[in-house]
Amino acid sequence: MPAVLNRRDLLRALGLGGAGLCLPSSRAWAGTAPPRRLLVLSSNNGVWWDGWRMSGENDAPDASWSRSLAKVPETEFSACLQPLHRHRARLNVLEGLSLATAELDQAGFRHGTGLVHAWTGGWSFFRGAMFAESPSIDQLVAQQIGLPDRFASLEVGFGEEMRPVSHGGYQLQLPIERDPVALHRRLFGLGEATPEEQASAMMRGSVLDWVAGRTSALAATLAPADRQKLTQHHELVRQLETRLSGLATVSCDHPRPDATPGQPEAAWEHSVTAFFEMIATAFSCDLTRVATVSIGDPPPSLVGSKASAMHGDLAHYVYDDASAAQHMVDYQRLLAGRVAELLDLLDSIPEGGGTLLDHTLVVWGNELGDPAHGFEKYGVVMAGGEWAFPTGRLIHYPYGTTPIEGWSAGQALNHMGLPHQHLLVTIAQAFGLNVDHVGLTQAMGQRGDLISLRGGLPGPF
Repeated sequence: MPAVLNRRDLLRALGLGGAGLCLPSSRAWAGTAPPRRLLVLSSNNGVWWDGWRMSGENDAPDASWSRSLAKVPETEFSACLQPLHRHRARLNVLEGLSLATAELDQAGFRHGTGLVHAWTGGWSFFRGAMFAESPSIDQLVAQQIGLPDRFASLEVGFGEEMRPVSHGGYQLQLPIERDPVALHRRLFGLGEATPEEQASAMMRGSVLDWVAGRTSALAATLAPADRQKLTQHHELVRQLETRLSGLATVSCDHPRPDATPGQPEAAWEHSVTAFFEMIATAFSCDLTRVATVSIGDPPPSLVGSKASAMHGDLAHYVYDDASAAQHMVDYQRLLAGRVAELLDLLDSIPEGGGTLLDHTLVVWGNELGDPAHGFEKYGVVMAGGEWAFPTGRLIHYPYGTTPIEGWSAGQALNHMGLPHQHLLVTIAQAFGLNVDHVGLTQAMGQRGDLISLRGGLPGPF
């Protein structure tokens, strides 16, 4: 049964109720820089631009510019993002991006195609499910900053129409953990074990040593192809041994989840809280440094609608039904409120002379540009990451500068906004990756124009 963490117990475990700060026993950040983390939040159905955008009618839509959010009053924040106002000094709100390359990809349905492009920057293909040809940004970062004896990354999700976000490479879609209780056991189960159980886990590591030795001896007698397979198995055994050893030595207070009420509204809300709090705990305990959350649709009743589904009954009708459009504004505002609470939590956990948020980059994006399956006007919010770039800004890129044809609001477009691959490069470079592209290096528009996708975000960023 899904479960929720008790916030009071969490804060007490994290040292905010008088106890010591939740950290691995083998590592304290005094005198050393805390690690950097990446948290990717991926939600559904695009954004309703009139309610989401921060720029005003008198701003230049066809120019690049940036503006400080410091003095923007809450009443002038967009209706969708208003719950994030208290964190405005830590935000970068991006306008003018697009999922332009998804318009060139005919692999599958637009939700899946857009989702693969959003986080891998590369092509998708459909084989009963949507797969990617290249790794997603979270996995690239995990390879760079992850620890071999901890969890390289966490992939969780909840809600209706929830879809996989993370890809390890070609046709390697990473599974999503949907049950908060299962995630809790996965993260903290060994730490809760008795001394006898921990000794047994360490003994399993010794057995793995013996197995690895036997496989090495056997390899010399095999044909090259079989030897390669056995070598790969040996490497997996060694990774498992290392992870068992590392996790067995982790010492970290952590909260226990409580039972979640059975009503759909409560289950969705409590899943948000449970997963966010467990990720924060895992970050603070250095159990992992990378996580992705696939945020599925909530019950429509949470946004005041009597519809059966957010996707089929509301998102599809935003251009035809004013009430559907308003419900989508309320939906995005609901999500922004939960993201704001996540930032509250990260910023409440002291670490290394600052807080956990000081050492985390949170990226909130989507699978689409707009709820009617368009890929234009792709709205992104980033929080944190001050070690790599300044924050507290609205950053606007001009519309219609990329010669790729698409459509938005039911109308054909001759040009689209800045390809979002530049955002993925900026994220990768923030974590020290020496790359100038993520996914595709270039794309050819429908009229034969060659578009470079190299480099980070340009201009005002």
